[in-house]
Amino acid sequence: AMQNLKPTTTSPPARVARLFLVLLWISEASLFGVSSFRLGERVRSFSLSFGSQDPAWGTDPTRRFQGHGVLRLRGGMRCVVQRVKSASVTVDGQAISRIGAGLCVLVGLSADDTPECSEWMAKKILAGKFFGSEDGKHWKRNVKEIGGEVLLVSQFTLYFRMKGPNLDFSKSMPPDAARQCYQEFVGKVREEMGDPEKVRDGQFGAMMDVELVNDGPVTVQIEYPEPPSQ
Repeated sequence: AMQNLKPTTTSPPARVARLFLVLLWISEASLFGVSSFRLGERVRSFSLSFGSQDPAWGTDPTRRFQGHGVLRLRGGMRCVVQRVKSASVTVDGQAISRIGAGLCVLVGLSADDTPECSEWMAKKILAGKFFGSEDGKHWKRNVKEIGGEVLLVSQFTLYFRMKGPNLDFSKSMPPDAARQCYQEFVGKVREEMGDPEKVRDGQFGAMMDVELVNDGPVTVQIEYPEPPSQ
């Protein structure tokens, strides 16, 4: 039945609404750092629709463009990466993880996180040239190239909002779902690392004492989807 439907005539108000929506879409693309409509890795998917061909909608632009096009970002992950000389995690007075030179990564998962986020983030962190070369040049080698280690620590507080003096964590992923996604991320980092023994992690959901010696100091924040500043 749908294939027999004919497009309704576009009225002047509808054309104005169409132009407005296109400009809105472009402004959102600029806001999120997407240029020339090449969404690349920054946007999981987008939807751009100029209304339905359902005759019941008629030429009313407010209904005709009810499904207006917007950039729809999916997924969300935020990691704080620190270059360290050493790092460890202690729970209830017992050291459960320890690394030497490498990276200590605080991992925040948003409510919209997807498996694609974990894969992208794992590759981004391990490829990052946070370390110097043997001849003293800065930012020349990644953690794998120096034979370093990685310590991953779950950190839901990275997705916070300030409501007055109070902290709100409603944008972070709920605990049960986050536990599974975090473990999948740990597995992905170990897979990308090539040597699982060089990737350690904390204890999800526990009160942890995290100790580290920041080398530099060097601390960066990596987000997915990537903001313009990144």
